Amino acid sequence: MAVQPEKQAIALSRLSIFSRVDWVAIVILIIAAVAIFTPVVQAMISRPDSDHGPHLQVATQLEETGQILRPQFLYHVCIVAVYRLLNGQISLETAALIVEVAFRTALGVVIYILFCGVWDKPRTVRSSLLFVGLALGLMLMTVINFLSWSEGEDGRLSGGYNLTNVYHNPTSELLEPLALAFFMVVVPRLLRSHHENRRVIWLVAGVLIALGSIAKPNFTIIILPVMGLIGVYRFWKKEPFDWFLFILGVIIPAGIVLLWQFNFHEGVQGRGFALSLFHYSSPRFPETPLSLLFPLAVYFYISGKREKMPSLI
Repeated sequence: MAVQPEKQAIALSRLSIFSRVDWVAIVILIIAAVAIFTPVVQAMISRPDSDHGPHLQVATQLEETGQILRPQFLYHVCIVAVYRLLNGQISLETAALIVEVAFRTALGVVIYILFCGVWDKPRTVRSSLLFVGLALGLMLMTVINFLSWSEGEDGRLSGGYNLTNVYHNPTSELLEPLALAFFMVVVPRLLRSHHENRRVIWLVAGVLIALGSIAKPNFTIIILPVMGLIGVYRFWKKEPFDWFLFILGVIIPAGIVLLWQFNFHEGVQGRGFALSLFHYSSPRFPETPLSLLFPLAVYFYISGKREKMPSLI
């Protein structure tokens, strides 16, 4: 989409124009997301080969000892918080289910708000229900994987593909709504030298990047150099870039959290940085091009209708 920060407000700044139709649509979205993803998450928690087992062990130790054992501790803290909020009347596995479904539902709401932000027409029942369907669809979509169907479940779901949605990794599920909300709040304002409520935006950006970092620091490690390069490029092109927002709302809070995480395992053998591209999933042909088919199709469709479509930023 065309980058027009001066002409297009971001989605979160349009919450004040939410109508009754929007709130009804959000309720429908929440109910549908809970109904769809509860059995999915429950199945993943029950699987012995998923990432949930080790994380539940860490949450159990946190509940018993009060000691944080991993630098990405948001998932474990949320599990224990839900468990204690309900006075231990549920298991930690059920608490984990509640946490993951809540964050996945929050992702759907954030996506809905994103659509509201880019929709420049009066919203109707039809458009709001369309946003609900699109939000659910984006959370359910996956890669075209029929070429590896004979490789077993792991091969079908991950071998050689760049996954759009993951269910086996709970920290990723917590990160997704935080990362998308951070993008919606920061990016449109980052591309302007002046904007309203600067201190509030700095605070919101800092909280989101900090929470995203303690949920899963992968996003933060990637987004910091990318944003820095964008800033340098816009400085070179003499285009606006809010360096104060970048430094005070992104760099400083992210740097504090990442520095703490780096020193978390101080003295542990093997501690440090490592560059390991494609460590989890090696790119293969034709799986990798098929992974990109949907986003490329959307990009070229939008490019062809650039003048007719509104822009978030």
